[in-house]
Amino acid sequence: VGIGVAAPNASAVLEVASTTKGFLFPRMTEAQRDAISSPATGLMVYQTNNDEGVYIKKSFGWVQVI
Repeated sequence: VGIGVAAPNASAVLEVASTTKGFLFPRMTEAQRDAISSPATGLMVYQTNNDEGVYIKKSFGWVQVI
């Protein structure tokens, strides 16, 4: 599936392209993030409080990546 792209890359399930806008991660507090039931490994969210930033779910827990 492509958004803003005529021919999405075949190796991607989703390709988003823009020269005027960015990608917005789902935003939530740490408590909301921790309340996600059985988060998939690789899930990414933007935490809006405490240690604000982008987090990814790894096999051993949530890790801040940005």
